[in-house]
Amino acid sequence: RINQCLYNFGRGHALTAGRSQLAREDIGLVIRLCLDSAPGHRSKLFWKLLQQNGKLKTQDVESFLGCSNPTALKELKTLCILGICDEYNGGTFEPQTCIQMKSDLQWFLSDECRSYLDSFHPVSETLRDNALNESDAVQDALPDV
Repeated sequence: RINQCLYNFGRGHALTAGRSQLAREDIGLVIRLCLDSAPGHRSKLFWKLLQQNGKLKTQDVESFLGCSNPTALKELKTLCILGICDEYNGGTFEPQTCIQMKSDLQWFLSDECRSYLDSFHPVSETLRDNALNESDAVQDALPDV
């Protein structure tokens, strides 16, 4: 069912762009939707995992999320329980938990996946900020009632 919903989402994106077939940017949008739909800060952690080439350490999570060591350990453990990562020994001189993306999810680290993600260009933050500023200017111009 979810596959059909995501397919229809991609088709809808293609139609709004005036196309009758899916293109790379439609697939990139669907991938981003899936990754960004994870609950809480799990989505941010997955993006960080991609940035770190599929490996994270307790210290990385602590600094990235600004959390305590027990919270970072809990988040790493959650990624392992969900089947996204496996825990591995960081080495003799590294007394911290280390995780690595499971081999069957390594596609997310591939050039192919990156090309899909790079092909989707959402509205830039500058355009969004300009729209917000114009909205504020309109609100400021309205008389107080």
